[in-house]
Amino acid sequence: MFRRTLDRGVSDLNAMLDQLPDGGTLPGSQAFYLKATLGLPFEVIKDICEERGYTVDLKPGSTLPKPNTRG
Repeated sequence: MFRRTLDRGVSDLNAMLDQLPDGGTLPGSQAFYLKATLGLPFEVIKDICEERGYTVDLKPGSTLPKPNTRG
């Protein structure tokens, strides 16, 4: 079961990277989606991005949606 989940996550990640310009950066929101929804570990996301010549934005706060604030 984990293998199927991993394959799906890697497939989705590759599709996301195909949409980026060469050497681009995968947004933290997409990395968080892959982790939270598909269970793809951040280490795997980072490794695949690096292998393909991309970076991933995993700075604190970049992976979570901004809360709505009312002033």
